[in-house]
Amino acid sequence: METEQPSILSLYSSHPIIFSNTTISWVSERGFYVSMRVHIGLDIGSTTAKLMILDEDKQILYKNYLRH
Repeated sequence: METEQPSILSLYSSHPIIFSNTTISWVSERGFYVSMRVHIGLDIGSTTAKLMILDEDKQILYKNYLRH
């Protein structure tokens, strides 16, 4: 049985900015060029900022919650 991953929208209470199928690229610590397609969710509110990056299979690669 496959476990359902949370929707990027269900993790935010307001209206996040979502970038679907965005390609991010960087140079690794070993000097290799890396490119990956991701989904990015960003919500900046009056007191908090939330960021989530998912891979193409909607697995969480990174998430962060900051009070500002």
